[in-house]
Amino acid sequence: MEWRGDGAWAVAAPVDSLAHVRASAFAASSEIERARLSGLSDARADEVLLGRWLLRSLVVEVLGPGSGSPGGLGATPPAGATPPVGATSAAGANRRPREARDVVVDARCSRCGREHGRPMLPGLPLLASIAHAGGLVVAAIAASERWTAVGVDTEPRGAQGLEDRELRQWTEREAVGKALGVGIVSDHGELPGCNLPSVPLAGWRLEHLPTPGRLTTLALRERTAPASQ
Repeated sequence: MEWRGDGAWAVAAPVDSLAHVRASAFAASSEIERARLSGLSDARADEVLLGRWLLRSLVVEVLGPGSGSPGGLGATPPAGATPPVGATSAAGANRRPREARDVVVDARCSRCGREHGRPMLPGLPLLASIAHAGGLVVAAIAASERWTAVGVDTEPRGAQGLEDRELRQWTEREAVGKALGVGIVSDHGELPGCNLPSVPLAGWRLEHLPTPGRLTTLALRERTAPASQ
C-alpha cells in the first residue's frame, strides 16, 4: 500500500516481505539500531527493521534524485538563496539522500536515551511515524513546512473483539497520541478493551488509509492549528 496526500506520504507492507530486503535493510541500519535489534525477539526485530527500511525508502522516494522533489522539498535553491532545511548534511555539503543508507533515523527516547522512541529524521524537512501490528508495518512522513506533527496507527480488524467503529476510534486516538509523543498502550498491538483514551482530536486531519483486513489511521496536525493542551 502506498498513499500520498497534501505534503504527506505513507507506505505499508507485510512483515514477511522483509525476506526480500533483509540484507539491504540491515546494511542501512546504524550501529545503534543494530544493537537494539540484537536485544529483541526475532518477530519484534523484523517489525522494527522493516519499519526503518520502509521509512528510509519513503524518504529517498520523496527527497532523493529523480523524485521531482514533491512540494519543493530538498530542491536546489537559486543562486544566493538560503538552502532549504534538509539540503545540508551533517558535513555541511548540500545533498539529497541518494539511497536508504544515507537517511539517518534517530529514535532515542527523550526520557531514558535508549533507541526506542519516536523516529526523527535529523536535518531533513520531514516528520516521521511508524506502526506495526497484526503482521503489517506502516511508515509515514510529512513535510514539516506543512504539518507540525504526524502519527500513524494500525490494528487488525476484530482486535480484542472490538467492532470497526470502536477500533477506528482507537486508531485515531492512538495516531494522535503517537504524533504528540505520548504512549497510549503499554504494549504494541494490545488494546485494553474499549476504554478509549481521552485525546483531543480538534485541529487534526485524520486520514483512514486503505489497508485490507486492518484499520489504519494517519493523524496530521496543521501548522496553523493551535497546540493541543
